[in-house]
This record gives sequence, C-alpha cells and structure tokens, in this order.
Amino acid sequence: MEEIHCFGIDGPNGFGHQCVFPSREGGADALAEVRSGDAVPVPDDRHGPAREWRICFHPEHTEGYR
Repeated sequence: MEEIHCFGIDGPNGFGHQCVFPSREGGADALAEVRSGDAVPVPDDRHGPAREWRICFHPEHTEGYR
C-alpha cells in the first residue's frame, strides 16, 4: 500500500471523486465517489522524486482551506 487518501467534505450532500491511475502494468485503475469520512486505499500511484504539486483553489471557495 503506497498511501491512503482520507476525505473531509463540508455539508451533508457534498461529495467528490478520487481517481487512481496505475503506475505499472496491471496496477490499480479506479474511480471512486467519496463523501466526508471516506478513505480510499491507493496501492500504487505515479509518485516519484520528480513529483510537483500544482494545487490551487477556486477564488470563490477558499473558506475552510488551510
């Protein structure tokens, strides 16, 4: 297991999607609908030493982000 993604989503009807892409032949390839409190196991992923995070938040939806 490479990592586990845990989700916290505000609001009773909020949800999101988690995509898992294979990093090797025969690896995991999945799309999951997630809600607050859900956890998605990620058995393998495309992480490596050259990984660069490019995260941004919509300017109208920044409340609650840290």
